[in-house]
Amino acid sequence: MGNLTNIERYNDLDQLISIERKNPNEETLSSVHFQYDPCRNKTKETTTIFRDTIPITNHTLEWTYDARNRKKNETEASIKTTKFSYTPTGNLHILEKPDGTKLTYTYDPFGYIKSLVSSRNDIHYVYEYNRLGHLISSRDLIHNTQTYRIVDPHGNIHQETLANGYTLNNCYDSQGRRTDIMLPMVGKSIHYSYLGPYLHQMFCDDFSFTYQYDLSGNLLDNTLTTLTYDSLSRPITLTTPQFLEHCAYDIRGNVASTDSTYGRKEFAYDDYDHLIHEPQNSYSYDSLHNRVAKNDTSLILNTLNQIESSDHEYDLNGNLIRLGSTHFVYDSLDRLVTVKTPTHNYSFTYDAQHRRLTKNHTLYIWDGNHELGTLEEYRILGPTPHAEIGSAMIIFIDEKPFFPIHDLQGNLIQLLTPDQDLSLA
Repeated sequence: MGNLTNIERYNDLDQLISIERKNPNEETLSSVHFQYDPCRNKTKETTTIFRDTIPITNHTLEWTYDARNRKKNETEASIKTTKFSYTPTGNLHILEKPDGTKLTYTYDPFGYIKSLVSSRNDIHYVYEYNRLGHLISSRDLIHNTQTYRIVDPHGNIHQETLANGYTLNNCYDSQGRRTDIMLPMVGKSIHYSYLGPYLHQMFCDDFSFTYQYDLSGNLLDNTLTTLTYDSLSRPITLTTPQFLEHCAYDIRGNVASTDSTYGRKEFAYDDYDHLIHEPQNSYSYDSLHNRVAKNDTSLILNTLNQIESSDHEYDLNGNLIRLGSTHFVYDSLDRLVTVKTPTHNYSFTYDAQHRRLTKNHTLYIWDGNHELGTLEEYRILGPTPHAEIGSAMIIFIDEKPFFPIHDLQGNLIQLLTPDQDLSLA
């Protein structure tokens, strides 16, 4: 693997008209060409798809615009078209999806979304804001549910009652940092304290966690794990009572190998940094980042980059609606609402912020945009720089606490009891 070269070409109006990527042997790996209208709007993008250095086919995206240079139509592969229309003030008014479903948006005098309605009659949201533009309520008129928020002048959410009835309370310090979170539905309170700009301690029940950082702000210790970093602030070692891991990187920053308590793993990548080899598996990809083979099994893709096989079926919007004998149903916002297998059926509901609230009769707890779990199994989060990945500090299962251990990539690999005994690996 060596350095790649990107060759960019421009027309007389200084508009980018092509990008070609070559490997160190001067072989073309990918190319894309652009076309524009007289108003300088991009009207077409043609991508030549390569496998290795062999061109296979083309993929196109096309756009049309209205008199005010706003996107009017977007068409993929001359098949799938999405249409857009706007309010007199320039806000999106109607979005017509490829299957003909129309999503209609209305706005208040300040330009905030007031309502969202689908022509399929499965979506009807109404939004309410305070005078500072902070969302304080969203109503679902289809399911007759509502989410409430109490928000301070700085936008901090002091209380949120989800549409499934669960309530979460927060307290903040003078710098807007959260100091307390209360979860009445599970009877838990979490307290946070800070040292400078960083979280210093977290308390929950009889447990406490102390965080230490280096001068670059990298986490060195969180009571459960100890970390070290290289000169590029990439984590290279992780130490816990029951697990050790060392990570090495290639010249492009990809994980080349890991040595851990569970053994050694080596990885290899192609010129696009796609993973092509890992223990027991190998993969190949085209230049549009589609995986086209796993081990000895090849995949055939159609012009929309969907898998073509008797086991795969898609709707007009591109959603997978059948995989073998399993069927999937989506709402107007392309959210999965039903899964049907030969033996089980699952249904899901969401709120106006697209958070999954229920799975059949199971209700979910949310902290902002972070899913915490259910009443039977939930987690307490520490810092969340990468969403929830690697952030859980305590996991409660049937009210019993466990300490999760994550590897350097954030995967959960162990659960420890409060006595540091291995419960699950």
